[in-house]
Amino acid sequence: MGESVFTTLESGDILYDTVTHDWAVLIARKKEWTYRYSVEDEPYTIWVWEMFWTPVPDAAKYTEESLLRMIEAGRLVLYKNAD
Repeated sequence: MGESVFTTLESGDILYDTVTHDWAVLIARKKEWTYRYSVEDEPYTIWVWEMFWTPVPDAAKYTEESLLRMIEAGRLVLYKNAD
């Protein structure tokens, strides 16, 4: 298996969808909810990204985990926002 790559998403990063050829800008990361499997376990937090897609303006929300998996699979290409 390949080496694991740690990817960090930040506001202003750009995503390109290799299937639809659409572009998205990451707007804001928000905590959607947190839960525990049991009292002894650490809390598990679901993070959601608000995004703006073009060419058709669409304010969409995706979980951070789903975005990272689509980047890993090659469906999305991440372009980091260089300050």
